[in-house]
Amino acid sequence: MQHTERDLTLGIAFRIAASVMLALMVAAVHAGCSTCEVGQVVMMRGAFALPVIVAYLLFWGEVRAVLTTKRWNGHLVRGAVGGTSLVFTFIAIRSTPMPVATALTFLAPLFATLGAMIFLRETPSARMLGAVVFGFAGVVIIVTAAFDDITYPDITVGGVMAGIAGAVLMAISMLQLKRLSSTESAGCVSFYFSLAITSIGLLLLALGVGPMTWQDVGLGLVAGALGAGAQLAMAESLRRAPISSVAALDYLLLVWVVAIDVFVFDRSPSFFTLTGALVIVVSASLLRQSNGSGGRSRI
Repeated sequence: MQHTERDLTLGIAFRIAASVMLALMVAAVHAGCSTCEVGQVVMMRGAFALPVIVAYLLFWGEVRAVLTTKRWNGHLVRGAVGGTSLVFTFIAIRSTPMPVATALTFLAPLFATLGAMIFLRETPSARMLGAVVFGFAGVVIIVTAAFDDITYPDITVGGVMAGIAGAVLMAISMLQLKRLSSTESAGCVSFYFSLAITSIGLLLLALGVGPMTWQDVGLGLVAGALGAGAQLAMAESLRRAPISSVAALDYLLLVWVVAIDVFVFDRSPSFFTLTGALVIVVSASLLRQSNGSGGRSRI
């Protein structure tokens, strides 16, 4: 498919917009809902995303495709795995510094490569294997630096482990999403994923419900709308531009998150924290170039 210069410009603009919305969503989750349970946050993320996605489906006339899909099992698996990944990721966002939690999400391509080696018996190239080792080294750097940095008193071992668990499940979800995308539209995938997130959040409410203020509800509304907007902006980016032209822009997410942490929360990451984050991003980029995988919404 040939893309005009206007298409490429719009594709890049949508991809940058997606990274900004994801960063703001991370900030909303990190800043709000400090007294409510993670199930409430996840439920609001899914429920408040649905109206945005439905409006998108109506605009593109894709409602019929959603209602007539025959890949219920695929959506169920992707929703269960991806939704559980989101639960762990939100735990990490709420209990570790934002740059650390965000950097951990970039471990997903590394785990996907390891999974292909172990379960699919694929033989990675030396470059891919080096990128995996390089990426895990970045995790060690960033986590160690964060625990030693007095700027980040809120970091916890449990939060870091949750972030890693979220990245593992995200890698599995990415593989399932790749299968679904061969026949399902972006709007259809986003709709059923948000429906699954809402359902998982409602199930988690059985484990406990914390007090909520109107500010918490407002931040949940913002997180849901921004999460849906980011998914759809990424889909619009891929409508207009080849993956190779826009995939690298996904790493702007870490730049925006660090900027928000500095200018909004007044916390400056250490040199080693930034170095570790950069190592993870570079290793994930090398893997993407090696296997040609396109960027997907991470959060």
